[in-house]
Amino acid sequence: MTGKSIIFAGNYAVATSGANTFIPSLDANFEDRLGENKTGTTSMDVLFNIKTLTGTSPTVKASVQETFSDVGYVETANSGSTAYSTSGKYFLAHDGQTGQTATGNILYGFAMMGKGIQKQIVFTNGGTIGAVSIDVYFIFYGGN
Repeated sequence: MTGKSIIFAGNYAVATSGANTFIPSLDANFEDRLGENKTGTTSMDVLFNIKTLTGTSPTVKASVQETFSDVGYVETANSGSTAYSTSGKYFLAHDGQTGQTATGNILYGFAMMGKGIQKQIVFTNGGTIGAVSIDVYFIFYGGN
């Protein structure tokens, strides 16, 4: 696959405290758009577009998990020690420069992200969530 495939994976809107699993709702053409990389051999970034996050000290952390053979789900990226607490666009990026861990709203260096076949995200809500709305996008590129 050359270039990028940007795929809307769905909207997360669960206001329940604690860990909540988000299973991407991918359309029937998802694998066709990935072409040769549909078996999970591509690089991937994840974009969280937090449109709404209200409540009393509301926070959200994210853990990207993917399946590898018969091991089950393995975390391949996470939002780090700082939870998201305001609306905005946040990236978890496969690549980054050596030693580079963060620039603004981008966390870098998740070398295994995108290589697992099935994908899920576990969002952990903190504080008291009044309302949350997060659009999730997978950005696939390259073939290594």
